[in-house]
Amino acid sequence: MVYNSRQMFKYLDACDRLGEENPLNPKGPWPNEDIFGVKLALALVVRSLDPGNYAKTIQFETVRKVRGCYSNFVHASVGGMGESFIADDTGVTAITRSSSNTLWFRRFMQGMHKRMGDIWIPDRAITIHEVLIAMSILEEDWNSMVEVGDIRGMERAALTAVMVIAGFFGGLRGEEITRIDIGLIRKHWEEAITAEDKHVPMMLNGRFKKETGEKVFCQPLCVKTKTGVEILLWFKRCIFATERRGISKGPLYRLRRTTGKIARATVGDLDFLFVSLWKRVQEKSPKTIPASVDVADEFSISRSARRGATAHAQNSRVPKEVVEANNRWRKYQRSRGVMPGMSMMERYSDAKASVPTLIRFSSSM
Repeated sequence: MVYNSRQMFKYLDACDRLGEENPLNPKGPWPNEDIFGVKLALALVVRSLDPGNYAKTIQFETVRKVRGCYSNFVHASVGGMGESFIADDTGVTAITRSSSNTLWFRRFMQGMHKRMGDIWIPDRAITIHEVLIAMSILEEDWNSMVEVGDIRGMERAALTAVMVIAGFFGGLRGEEITRIDIGLIRKHWEEAITAEDKHVPMMLNGRFKKETGEKVFCQPLCVKTKTGVEILLWFKRCIFATERRGISKGPLYRLRRTTGKIARATVGDLDFLFVSLWKRVQEKSPKTIPASVDVADEFSISRSARRGATAHAQNSRVPKEVVEANNRWRKYQRSRGVMPGMSMMERYSDAKASVPTLIRFSSSM
């Protein structure tokens, strides 16, 4: 403000010496309507006063969703596209009449963000020691369920173990774990476990971030990790338990909606399994996870397993190229501006050719 005032006085002084009587454009009159987005700005200020989960009020990232919702509504209405100029991440530009994209409103959002700031509470990374304790707990669960013939209990133990394996030894995020497909695993199972480079074909199917449409990816895992985790055994148990319950295809993690329809489980559903297990880890080994740690608040399958995998890979001095190879399928690659299209078999064949490299990540953990 001080800078602008100083420069304005200098400009007016220069115009006065030039004899210019009208150095500035007229400031009005303004139209009797909101053309800048003041109404939306006021709504955002009111929304920002709502109570938050980790602070007294909600965060800026939550508030800004109102702007996105409003813009989508305007763009879907009659005359929604028009005067203002917008651009997206792909470089495509468009014209819009939404007041949420005016210069004034953009400046307002910048100021609001600076004043509200951000509260970043990342998921706590799990450690290899916690993972080994968790796997021992699940081993006990499996054996006890086998003794009484409880198929549902066996399935729960196996599903929880595969979730931990996929997150820690596969380096997957929570939303990626929900896309594990039991049908595709079964399809390539015999070929994978009898191959020269024996491996577990962890298959993912669905929509992924920065990918167009449904995609299939194969993330090969080793049979047994350096720390002794039996990956092949747990996947075999998972196939057995799900098969006994009549599940042979579709998403591995599923639930029945109130309508009776079977749907893919969400990250929140997996979080229940993950947090419940980690509370048991805390109870079994207070030295590993102190009682002062609130497991429900600090741990989540969304990022805890992957963050732990990254940290352990660094501690184990896993080569950078191995880590990058493990994350190869996340790369947003384009071929002359078009996403390369590959069939499911080509995806697996591509991964199968690189199995020796790809399983080094999980075998080194």
